[in-house]
Amino acid sequence: MTATLLDVIPTLELAPATGSHAVLRAENGTVLRAPADRWFRDAEPAETRALAEVCGPALDIGCGPGRHVFALAERGIPALGIDITTNAVHHARARGVPVLERCVFGPIPSRPSRT
Repeated sequence: MTATLLDVIPTLELAPATGSHAVLRAENGTVLRAPADRWFRDAEPAETRALAEVCGPALDIGCGPGRHVFALAERGIPALGIDITTNAVHHARARGVPVLERCVFGPIPSRPSRT
């Protein structure tokens, strides 16, 4: 059987307060461990250098808890995060990060067109 994209889109179970790993659980039941503590830290030096190159509005697809969107907002750069994971979006919003809980393969709200 061939896996489809929807078979591997994960849900996320976070336990950052304990420093434990996150569990990414695909809809087909596959479980992957990931170091969640990294997602809750400030951007790392290489990421900070890359983010310094951003000069206009940014869209962070798969933003998780929104650390890159947060770093851009601190510099006054308009940014929006999109993630499909309820727990990650909850953590981003708790920090005041502008984020949408959406799948990028579904409808994304748009600005009304100007005539």
